[in-house]
Amino acid sequence: MARKLTFALNIGWRTLLTDFGMKHEHVLRKAALPEDLFSHSERGLDTEEYFRFWRALEQEAGDPMFPLHLVDKVSAEVFVRPCSPPCAAPT
Repeated sequence: MARKLTFALNIGWRTLLTDFGMKHEHVLRKAALPEDLFSHSERGLDTEEYFRFWRALEQEAGDPMFPLHLVDKVSAEVFVRPCSPPCAAPT
């Protein structure tokens, strides 16, 4: 049986999206996620929500290579590894 994972997204994503010229509200709306998601660091995304988030990023960027541009500019250390619930808030 597969483990249920939770993926954390913190408020830093809002700034990151702005730096890439995106409106976080548009991305979250396209992903069918709450528009105040980044204000609730204790709420993680399940696997389906996380994939919807990345698909919405790609759509909003208008570039299927967006994830590669992102990792080219951002250190891997800023990403929080997934955990099995209940997850502790990232520190």
